[in-house]
Amino acid sequence: MEPGPVPPPPPPAAPSFAEVLRLVQNGQEPPGLRHPRASPTGDSPTASRLPPPTKPWENRPASAGPRCSQRSENKEPPPLSTQQPGGSSDIA
Repeated sequence: MEPGPVPPPPPPAAPSFAEVLRLVQNGQEPPGLRHPRASPTGDSPTASRLPPPTKPWENRPASAGPRCSQRSENKEPPPLSTQQPGGSSDIA
C-alpha cells in the first residue's frame, strides 16, 4: 500500500510578547511582519453620499419625555434627620 500525501508541517508558533519586544529593542523585525504597498492616490476627496446618522435624541418622539428616572431639578431634596450626634439610637 502506498502512503498518502504528507500533510504540510504546522506553522511555527507565534513569538511571545517578550520575544517580539526583544527583537524590536534590538532593531530587528518580528517574524511574519507584512509590509503593505499603500501609497496616496493624489485624487481629491469625494463628498459623502449618505446623510449623517441621527442622534439618539432625534429618534424619539417629542411626547415620549425623558427616559432617565432621575428627580426633576425643580424638586427640593428630603429634609435631613434632626437627631443630634450622641443622642439616643434605635440600635441596642
